Amino acid sequence: MTQFLEQNWQALATLIGTIIIWFNKKPLARWTLKNEEVNHQSNVIDSLEKAMAMYTAMLDDIETRHAAQLAKRDAEIKELTLEVKLLKETLEKYLKEAKK
Repeated sequence: MTQFLEQNWQALATLIGTIIIWFNKKPLARWTLKNEEVNHQSNVIDSLEKAMAMYTAMLDDIETRHAAQLAKRDAEIKELTLEVKLLKETLEKYLKEAKK
């Protein structure tokens, strides 16, 4: 047996090396795949963060540009609400007088 090993040690070393590489290649491939998935997820998250920042900036810009107009419209709505209330009161007053 030792004579066989001494004569064929190169072939055995090649076979054992190939087996070791074969079994170590799978965990390495899995690790590489996981690493690529993490990198992809990081890229997706970065893209989403950039998009959210852009949309937030757009909304802030719209809000600042139209803040004065919104305040003016709110004041108009309050005035019109008061006017409607006064008109209802006046109408009720005339309806009561008409019933007498």
